[in-house]
Amino acid sequence: MIAAEASTDIYTYLQRNVEANGARQVTVLNCAICDFTGSVPFYPAPKEKFGMGSLGAQFGAKPVDVPARMLDKVLKEVAVEHVAVLKVDVEGFEVSVFRGAEELLRGKQPPLVVFEFCDWAEARVPGGRIGDAQRLLLEYGYSIWRLADFLKGRAPIREPLTTGFAMLVACRA
Repeated sequence: MIAAEASTDIYTYLQRNVEANGARQVTVLNCAICDFTGSVPFYPAPKEKFGMGSLGAQFGAKPVDVPARMLDKVLKEVAVEHVAVLKVDVEGFEVSVFRGAEELLRGKQPPLVVFEFCDWAEARVPGGRIGDAQRLLLEYGYSIWRLADFLKGRAPIREPLTTGFAMLVACRA
């Protein structure tokens, strides 16, 4: 299992939790998973907004540069051969994660993808449109459900969501 976190503060908590639980099969990375390799500005959240740091400007925070890595490259580096589930919650920048995981997502054994949709968070992506992450997964051949509908065996959504908030599940047959 791989767990990546861009925030140095949250990364410290993540690393401690992994160690405290004896999760030896978890590789913890302090980086942003993106569609390029290099560095990216990250806007840390204030303490009262714990876990809400983002690549999007917010809270009047001064950005800090964090390493940026592509998921496809990370998987090769740590020799992960199969990913069953990909969970993504990156405050609106999910499309960047999916672009950097094209080999994985278009591959022979595509993972189930669980991700957050939040209209105001996606609106902050420079040059992007709300719903881009969903549109990209649809282009990759995925079907998308609201989590509750997926669990109840209902039909997938017909069009990308563009308003509100939802936990989504994407599956490629």
